[in-house]
Order: sequence, then C-alpha cells, then structure tokens
Amino acid sequence: MHGAHTRRIHAVTAVLFAFALVACADDTLTPDGDRPDLSDQVYDPNRLLNIDIELPEASWDSLRHESRDLGDVLGGDCLSEPFGSPFTWFEGAVTIDGVALAPVDVRKKGFLGSLDDVRPSLKLDLGEYESDRRFETVRRLTLNNNLSDPAQLRQCIGYALFGRAGVPSPRCNFAEVTVNGRDLGVYSNVEGVRKPFLRRHFSSDEGNLYEGTLSDFRPGWTATFEPDTNSDEPDNSDILGVVDALSVDDDSLMDSLAEVLDLDAWFTFWAVESLILHWDGYSGNTNNYYVYFDPDTGLAHFIPWGIDNILSRGDRGGAPDSAFVSGALANRLYQHPEGRRMYETRLRELLDTVWDEDWIQSEIDRISILIGSSLTDAQAAVFEQEVAVVASVVAERRSVILAELDAPPVDAEFSLRPPICFVSNGSIEASFETTWNSISDQSPFEFGTSDLDLRFDDDRVEFFSTGVVAGFEDEGASLLFGGAISETELIAVYLTLSDDELRTGFIDIGIGGRESAYVLYRDTDTMDDFALAGYVQGRLLFDEFGAADGDTVAGYFSATIYGGAE
Repeated sequence: MHGAHTRRIHAVTAVLFAFALVACADDTLTPDGDRPDLSDQVYDPNRLLNIDIELPEASWDSLRHESRDLGDVLGGDCLSEPFGSPFTWFEGAVTIDGVALAPVDVRKKGFLGSLDDVRPSLKLDLGEYESDRRFETVRRLTLNNNLSDPAQLRQCIGYALFGRAGVPSPRCNFAEVTVNGRDLGVYSNVEGVRKPFLRRHFSSDEGNLYEGTLSDFRPGWTATFEPDTNSDEPDNSDILGVVDALSVDDDSLMDSLAEVLDLDAWFTFWAVESLILHWDGYSGNTNNYYVYFDPDTGLAHFIPWGIDNILSRGDRGGAPDSAFVSGALANRLYQHPEGRRMYETRLRELLDTVWDEDWIQSEIDRISILIGSSLTDAQAAVFEQEVAVVASVVAERRSVILAELDAPPVDAEFSLRPPICFVSNGSIEASFETTWNSISDQSPFEFGTSDLDLRFDDDRVEFFSTGVVAGFEDEGASLLFGGAISETELIAVYLTLSDDELRTGFIDIGIGGRESAYVLYRDTDTMDDFALAGYVQGRLLFDEFGAADGDTVAGYFSATIYGGAE
C-alpha cells in the first residue's frame, strides 16, 4: 500500500533538498455437453487480449473519479468491519478480440495503492443483463492497471510461481485496453477468486471463502475478513477457530493448528510469499489474500492476491531476509522451533524445485516481447528500467536467502504488523498565490504567498516564513507548500494533482488516485532527509489557474491530517 507513496515522497525530498465486493456467482460455464470450459483460452499466457470498452462520457468520468476516502477507510475503528467497495457499476458495451458484447456492466476497482483516475483498474461483468452471456465461457474479467508495477509483469510471473509450487493461484495474462477510443495501454488480466476458481482447485465450492484486507488471526483483527461465499448468513467461526488455535502454548501449537489449517499447504504459501518478496501479502502486511475453508476437510487454505509489488527491493526494517513474519500465523510459527524448521525446509525445497532463474528470465523475455509494442508512451518510458530491476532481484534472491539460512540462527523477537487505523491529529488551511512551474527553480519556503495555518493536536505551528510553488515534475503536476519553523526546522505539504483536473474549481485531494498529499518534516541539524509526518485528505480550490510558465495559480486548501495508528 505504501510503495507508490514512498516513491513520491522520495521524489519531493529531492526538490526540498535543493532549497533545504459482491457475493460470488458463477463466472464460468462449466463443461456440459456442447459448452466446454474455454477459460484456459481467455488466460492463455501467450495471448494479448484486445478489449475495447464503450461508456457514455459522463459515466466514464464518474467511474474513473470514484475513490476511497482515507478517513472512511483507515480512520477511527477501521478494523470493525470489512472495507467493502465504494464503486458503482455503469452500463456499457465491450468488444473483446472482435466479439461484441452489450450491454455489460463496468466498474472501477482497487483499495488504495492501485487507485487511479486516468487508467483505473476495472471489473467487467458480461452477464449482468443476460445471465448466460460470456466471453469464451468467462463471465467476469478483472483488469489491473499495474500502477504499482511499472515492469507490468510481476503479477503474471508471481501467480505462475505460486502455481508451480502447487498453491491454488489465479491465472493471468495481458490485455490492451481502450475506453471510448482512448488507448489506456497494457493491463494484467487476472482470474478472479470466485466459485469457478474454487471448483478448479478443490473438490467443492460450498466452503467459506474470505478476502483478507488488513485482516489477521488475532483478537480484534478478524472483523475485516469479508465473506465472499455463503455471505447471506456469514459465520466466521472458522476464522475464530484459527485465532483460538494460535492461542495455545508452544507444546500444543502444531497439533492445534493442524486441526484448522492445512499445514503443508500453508508452509508452501508462506514460503512463496517470502521468496517472491510479497511484502504486501498476508505474512508481510496482513493484506491481499484469500482464505478458503475446504468443506471436505474443514481446513483453511491460503490463496494469493494483489501481488503487483513483488520482486522489488525495500527496507526490511530488521525483519529476516528469508521470511516475512508480520502476520500472526507466520510470526508465531517463525519463533516456534518446529514451525521454523518446517518453514525453512520448505523454503529450501522451493529453491531447488520452483525457483528457476532461467525459467523466470525466459518469462521476463517472453512477456516483454508480447506486450512491448502495446505499452503507452508513459508505460514504455520506464518499462525497460523496471524490467531490469525485476531481473536483478531474481538473480540475487537465492544467494540472499541461502546466506541467512546457512548462518547461525538469530534468537530475536520479531514484531507483528502494527494496527493500521489512522487517527486525525491535525488540520491545514491555506490561501495561496504563486506561479506555474515555479517548482523548478524557486524555494517553497520563500517564493509565493501563503498564510499556511497548520495544527497538530489543536496546537498551531508557528512559522517565521512560508511559501508555495507549483508546476510539473517527475511525479506529475504538483503543488508544494513550505513553512520554516526555525532556521533548521522545515515543514512541507506536498500535493500531487491529476493533469486533467488542472483548472479552476474544487479538487478532492487524498490518498486515493493520483491526487495524493503528505506532510513532511525535516530538522536539518539532525536529519539527512525529509520524513513523513502525516497523510492528508481534503479539498483544493483553484480560484485562478494557468498551466503555462509564469501563469498565476491562486486558491484555497483545507484538509485533515492523519498520522499514527491507534
């Protein structure tokens, strides 16, 4: 969730340094007589689908600007219920590889990190208006915009690696998408985890399927599990059974877990998550996964989801290089002698059988050729560089893991993922005036005029100088307020703006979509870089705006600051 935001924060610090869900239904027609299951064709790894979507322009504008409010999602008691979907279905038409289908339903998708109002991730329901309408027996398509994966290929390679390890995993390929004739470039076409998926991997689809979003098997964290089957009469007693199984002492732990969890499948799932660096999955972030309770055995199985942030480097914060241990199940087992032995044995097995660098590189090469000519200019500008990052991480991953596994074991306590619920702890108000593209050569602490009123816990921050600059930079259109508290203490409020909303009028600013905002702080005597002091959710009003060099940009900004977890 935080990967894209971290990159944006790093980008703005360079500037500052210069100046100091719906219940499951059948998606796929099952083989019967003259109607064989053709879904393998839809997800053929060598196929690049061509998907043309038509919507009334007003519907498209409404769809793409729908978002999630940071305060509603992560504010207050955010672990009290499933997060649900705020998005609306819109009637439209779609043509897939020349096959026209209409009417169909289209909506936006995404939680926080993948939200975008120019290239939104999309869901298509081909059978909403005619129940047996399918494309090659598939009813629903999930099209991911790969916002967090400029290399475009992480999801398909990651799901394939899970599948090679024997983990039930979505099928994945690619689609070139247009909306009303606008080329949106390459999307990942990922199989949804619904009843047809369950039938392919388990003997029955009648068990309880839950989507885990910031959900964990510990007291107070189970209410966000969203039931995706049997949702008319949800019963999360099976989830609570895993919580209870984790509560026993070390001597009873393995036997207790074996009563509720397919341990063999779990260790494989956990090891693959760690192997591919899925930091935003269950074991790394209690996020982006499904859990299915097989009705034949009553045991839980984990299913991967949302793996667009894998195979990338990042600060492990003192956690092991060979294991993600932020989820309660992973954390407890990693610090249990038998649990760690079983995990590390499975990880070594996967290094020998599944982690094939030559195969992964061949997939990187194959996909690059398949989608290369279909990328938009913006996608193509960073594609090769990001693909090289993936290749280098793959090349070094084995040696990094083995170095830790072969070293003497470290006896240490590893932290669980902390609560995610943000608290409102401040506010911002500012009237301002500056000039466009002043961001390229003027100090945000001195240029322009701004009566920046910033408060933390109702205490007003006193500034001896303030300023504001605006313009285009690497992250896109930006507005940057600066305030100097003293000769060494600096605060910046950084807003990124969607290019198509650079106009007079109101703009909603927040963590969802391209319009994101942060408060940053630095003491130049003690800090080498600016640090995140809070996320911002609010509204920006341009009274006057021009996007040519030197044009006046003036208006008003009001927002709430969210920081820290409850």
